[in-house]
Amino acid sequence: YVTNSAWPERRLDYVMVSWPRRRPNGNPMAAHRFGLDPVDDVIASDHWGVAVDLTVAPPPG
Repeated sequence: YVTNSAWPERRLDYVMVSWPRRRPNGNPMAAHRFGLDPVDDVIASDHWGVAVDLTVAPPPG
């Protein structure tokens, strides 16, 4: 849990992939949250989902 004085109520989530590589494979390109909106006035969880777009390089050769 990390506190930021600008947003003390926010929490950081980590997506573990790998170290950055010369050939971009698995490097994060974008991220977004999902599950933010209630359905029928019910919130599914106390934790929003995080989805990350990763680069996928073709196999060498």
